[in-house]
Amino acid sequence: VGGYLGSKVGSGITKDLSIILGGAAGYVLGGKIVELLDKKEEKEFNNVIEDSLNYNPNNAKSEWESSSNDETSGEVIPLNSYKIDKKNCRDFKKVIKTNKKIYEEQSTACRSKDGNWILI
Repeated sequence: VGGYLGSKVGSGITKDLSIILGGAAGYVLGGKIVELLDKKEEKEFNNVIEDSLNYNPNNAKSEWESSSNDETSGEVIPLNSYKIDKKNCRDFKKVIKTNKKIYEEQSTACRSKDGNWILI
């Protein structure tokens, strides 16, 4: 069961953001990239994302290699840190390399009250 929380963001222009809290608390992979990975790879790459958000300084890359497909790898690059309604948030870039193609997405995650990163 998901919940819904609205918040305000201000950086010159104030706009509404919606945070949808899904059933998989702490799962920050999301986006179209998830469709490129099998379930085991999703879990592995999600762990790299969480570690990167927790420990990497801005613009410091973490790399990942699939344990089930030698041709699939990825990287996560936290881009910046800021607060939304007193919650710590980070923008980050996800890159997956598979089948000789490169897929990139940018996402934003904020910490929930229980300390998990939640995509917004």
